Amino acid sequence: MEDLKKWGQSLFDKDKIHLPKVTHELSIIDLAGTDEYKEFIRLVELQLGDTVHCQLQEIDIEVEERLIEYTWLPRTGNYKSLVLGNDLEMYSNTFNNTVDSVRKELKLQSEVLSEKILSASNLITGTVGGYVRFRPKNKPSEILIMDTDNVNTAKEVWRWNLGGLGHSSNGVDGPFNAAMTADGQIVADVITAGTFNAEMLRVGFNGIGDTLQLVNNALVIYNAKNKIMELTKTGLEFWNDDIQLARIGTAGKVAIAGTADFGKDKTGKGAFISLDTAAELFQIDDGKGYGIGIYKGGQINSAVDPDNPAGWVHMGNMGIDGTLNVNKLFVNGKEVTGGGSGGGGGGGTPPSLTTEQEKNAWAIWSYLKDRDWSEQAVAGVLGNMEQESYIIPDTEEGSGGPGYGLVQWTSPNAGETGRAYVQRKLKEAGISGDYRTINVQLQLLEWDMLNGQYIQTSDYPYSPTQFKKLTDITTATVAFERNFERPAVTHPERIPMAKAWYEKLHGLVAAGKYGMPVPAGYQITSWFGDRDDPMNPGNLETHKGMDFADSLGTAIFAVEDGEVIASLPTAESGGFGEYVVIKHADGNFTGYGHLNARSVSTGAKVSKGSQIGNMGTTGNSTGVHLHFSVGTALWGPYQDPAPFLGLIRP
Repeated sequence: MEDLKKWGQSLFDKDKIHLPKVTHELSIIDLAGTDEYKEFIRLVELQLGDTVHCQLQEIDIEVEERLIEYTWLPRTGNYKSLVLGNDLEMYSNTFNNTVDSVRKELKLQSEVLSEKILSASNLITGTVGGYVRFRPKNKPSEILIMDTDNVNTAKEVWRWNLGGLGHSSNGVDGPFNAAMTADGQIVADVITAGTFNAEMLRVGFNGIGDTLQLVNNALVIYNAKNKIMELTKTGLEFWNDDIQLARIGTAGKVAIAGTADFGKDKTGKGAFISLDTAAELFQIDDGKGYGIGIYKGGQINSAVDPDNPAGWVHMGNMGIDGTLNVNKLFVNGKEVTGGGSGGGGGGGTPPSLTTEQEKNAWAIWSYLKDRDWSEQAVAGVLGNMEQESYIIPDTEEGSGGPGYGLVQWTSPNAGETGRAYVQRKLKEAGISGDYRTINVQLQLLEWDMLNGQYIQTSDYPYSPTQFKKLTDITTATVAFERNFERPAVTHPERIPMAKAWYEKLHGLVAAGKYGMPVPAGYQITSWFGDRDDPMNPGNLETHKGMDFADSLGTAIFAVEDGEVIASLPTAESGGFGEYVVIKHADGNFTGYGHLNARSVSTGAKVSKGSQIGNMGTTGNSTGVHLHFSVGTALWGPYQDPAPFLGLIRP
């Protein structure tokens, strides 16, 4: 019984069976390497097997753990982590499994090595004959082993002296294709070894001077002395000498701002391509000018071979959080044509433009303005088009002439019609679509500006880029005629035509650009502009919006996507009562005043048609209504909202 008690007590005293089996992996920051703690560098050091006393706070006990593993980074000279534990049996089993795995790999390698050793042994022991000579004869300084007894006729030669040991198949003077030299170098076609220990392994692997080096746990590729690639445990790095350009690896954080996982560590859960300070882009191309380039900052450029009818194909849903700019847009096989203008662009033709010519002029005005042409330059082009084609795209020159299209393109080749010439030029320019349409002909016009049709003259020495920025209508009209049209006889009558188009189109906005802020059933009680002041009858005031009347509590909607930049109570709105202002992508600010209740807060993102409040009569108001405004800033200046809503004042 006494022996049993002693044995039981030993289980507690020696084997610590009452303590939990624990293992801790700790990250290390070597404070001894900092200036603040450098005086403690010799305070304590841990070696494998050392004991550490750890306090487990949750169960309020102390355990002894041993240092059983650590990770050392030789390239940086730092410890990365260490492992403490008291379950040595578990760790020993894990270690033994690792050793067994390595032993199996070494066994496989040793089998290959054994074959090479056997081959070498057979070659050496199976060779008969040969001649050994010490020279010079009286005071020898080297040994020759030759296939003949004559130095002059021997071909297979081993030569051994203070410079090294080498073998030649071309006589005693070499070249020596297998050698060990006194400066520590080994020359050989193939080296077979069981274990190869080296500070650096350098290998040339192509004919353009590239070398591969294995040094300090990294695989490095050089071109001459210029480092170009390095493979480490963190990934594959790309270099230009001592400047790191990019890295491809499996370690990293999500670094795309605005994404749901931004800033999260996804090491081991993804592949990362990162550009460093000196790099500008990541590119995939076919060597023929087509491919995709991803630039620092998020810009993506791509070009698709026009002979590939599929183009860039995306399957599935695509979300775009931002502005999408396209030159041509097709939906279900039909082209959607835009039309921007001052005040935001987009939408349809303004209601005041009713004839085919006016609608075509508006399409041209919108198209070119969206491509950064000044209004004066566009007016100059329209003045020329009016006389050339009456601004009708599918029209041929009168009196049987060869011209065709908006600017009456005329072929330099006798017998080629204008229609055929335009179609040939479109093919040359790589422009697809119906040649009879405004959109396609305007694309050709812009291409022609840069490809030989537009030629600067001494009187009008404007480059195509400078022409697009002209701010004088007369100059733009004549410059386009002289540099692009180049007629035999000038046409000053086109100048007043251009000015008339400027006066007609300047300041117009597309109809129906915005949705309605109120549901059907409303009544417009006041338009934009001068009116009798309802708060002070008999006094004239300028009404800076439109009033829509309906019943109390009627839902009020955002007319376009945007951000709420102000959601103000009556006391802070300056007479607008409960007031909401939304900023839109086109730069405009829409205001919604006299609300009964606001349902959005400052900073909220809203969608077109979403409810932002309810109709009321708060603030300076004489009845239930919505005051709706369109301005260029929070408090104006304001412009007439009617055209933005597709409304025509009676």
